[in-house]
Amino acid sequence: MWTGDAEDPEHWRETHLRLEGPALRELYGAFLETWTEATGEVPTVEHIPEGSGFDDGVEVLVSRSTPTGWATATTLIFYAAIAGARQRLWLTTAYFVPDRAFEDVLCATAKRGVDVRLLINGQHVDKEVTRQAARRSYTKLLDAGVRIFEYDQTMLHAKVILVDDTWANLGSGNFDNRSLDLDLELNVAIIDPVRVAELEEHFLEDLAVSQEINPQAWADRPWHTRLKERSTELVRQSL
Repeated sequence: MWTGDAEDPEHWRETHLRLEGPALRELYGAFLETWTEATGEVPTVEHIPEGSGFDDGVEVLVSRSTPTGWATATTLIFYAAIAGARQRLWLTTAYFVPDRAFEDVLCATAKRGVDVRLLINGQHVDKEVTRQAARRSYTKLLDAGVRIFEYDQTMLHAKVILVDDTWANLGSGNFDNRSLDLDLELNVAIIDPVRVAELEEHFLEDLAVSQEINPQAWADRPWHTRLKERSTELVRQSL
């Protein structure tokens, strides 16, 4: 599944990140925390990564998200990234089932002139119900000026946020209720124009094999398509 380069439906599209340096301690801490919660045992710590810094290193922020009954770290980071965008907000996510608050902030961001683009799964999604649930939000977002693209080459599993020219976030968090409120997630934010430019290139390559949703064609979609979207409302909070 993870081999290859998204050349066909058997090989998914993913974005991975390699970290070195002091940030390793945060990754190690996340592993130990999860291990202890899952097993009830504190593992023997035989080696803690030193992770010395680099003169040419990149600023990163590792965030661990745990359900607590209120806003998780993933929710706060995603919301701040969207609200803080000034020129560009490009989102890639495997599953997109936003609540009303995220729909509203995405719409507000597009309405104030930010280039907002959303890249999500098309026909090769592994859970069709999530695709239909995502489409439930299309009309509101399109009316606000958000551009929406469905990736049609294979299953899209990447989760990347690009804000302006210097900030990006990569990790396990999707834009759905499970990631934002229920699941354990780990994300890494970076501040570096060189890495952001590389991720921008990847995003544009993905758009070349994606289908943009035309607002007028979407408004004219048949009734049975609308019915599929509306039927997901019953399970939306579980996705």
